[in-house]
Amino acid sequence: MIRTDSHSGLTGRLSAVAALPVRAGLNRHRHQAEPGLATWFERATELLLVWSERVRQRRELARFDDHLLRDIGVTRAEALAEAAKPFWRA
Repeated sequence: MIRTDSHSGLTGRLSAVAALPVRAGLNRHRHQAEPGLATWFERATELLLVWSERVRQRRELARFDDHLLRDIGVTRAEALAEAAKPFWRA
């Protein structure tokens, strides 16, 4: 429901990360090596960035006036429901 700019950079990377399931890499086969501390740290950092971006976007959506909401095809009730979601929920 929340739109992210498609330009390159952090926002573009966050959209790609946000589209992936958080637990995608947790179901590994036994023959694959477990990720090291650096990989774990990178994934945790990416998750924190995704959560931070969700908070920012939802706050911005909540501040949209009726004209902007109509432009993006969202009702006030839908915008408020999205803004009320906790940051960990997509």
